[in-house]
Amino acid sequence: MIVSAILFSLLFVAIAYTLAIASIHGPESLQAFALIYLIVANVVWWWSFLRFRRRRVKTRYFILEGVGLLALGPAFGAGAYLYAEAKDWYRVQHTRITGVRDELLLSDAGRPVGISLHFTAEFPLSSYYWIEASLHPPDGYSSRIAHDIPARAFHLAPIRMRAIAKSVEPVPAGEDAARVQQYQADLPAFGLRFERGVAYRFRFDLAPSYLRKTKQDAFCIAYPADDHPSLPRDVFGAILRLKQPTPWAVRITDTPYGDWPSDQPPPQTAREYSPATFHDGIMAGNPARCGFTETVVY
Repeated sequence: MIVSAILFSLLFVAIAYTLAIASIHGPESLQAFALIYLIVANVVWWWSFLRFRRRRVKTRYFILEGVGLLALGPAFGAGAYLYAEAKDWYRVQHTRITGVRDELLLSDAGRPVGISLHFTAEFPLSSYYWIEASLHPPDGYSSRIAHDIPARAFHLAPIRMRAIAKSVEPVPAGEDAARVQQYQADLPAFGLRFERGVAYRFRFDLAPSYLRKTKQDAFCIAYPADDHPSLPRDVFGAILRLKQPTPWAVRITDTPYGDWPSDQPPPQTAREYSPATFHDGIMAGNPARCGFTETVVY
């Protein structure tokens, strides 16, 4: 019986180690659940070992209990994932977004090239959040202006807005301001640790998705029609020059503001903007066309 006891104890360690390793690509809570499982399994196991030995219980019942404790390991793993999902739901649903305002984004020459979105966020838990803002025409926009463009090729993706610059104040505690500036320039979202109860002021400068920024901090025009024959160049150009003004739907990831729950209509900008306004302002600056050899970061 002692050999079986030691063998099963080692198996408990192996399962706990596997759960802890899985946390590399899974929820961090797996580490805590692995430790709890290791303690619970070994305490119950060795207590049962002493009890069964005193009562001279048959070895097969002892082994059956060991198998049951082994099966408890995956249950703890599943519990870690359920806990992580519940925690994510809580932190997203209780993130407060206030003071949302929008305004025209002007180039250095004073031409309108996009939308500048400002808001304040307060987080319910001190944790890492991926905060990204995006804008897109509301669902009803295509139906209102579809008569201007052949319906078979109509596609609004080129005029969706994404960030070309962003900032946050105050800089998250423990982060170097210069590193944050570089980090936000190279990645599409803020993957930083924000503290509970602190009011962080965000600014996202957003431009149509056909305006790309290279690693050389230069801007160029990308034509997705070159890679998507279903969107002919004349239709692509017509989409960019739509003059019908509309409020734009707002989505801020990892928050309930247009992100969770997804079945709710997203909030919209206070002002109305037309794709033609941005197109005219961008083209007035004579931007280069993005080439295949250029490295586009967003």
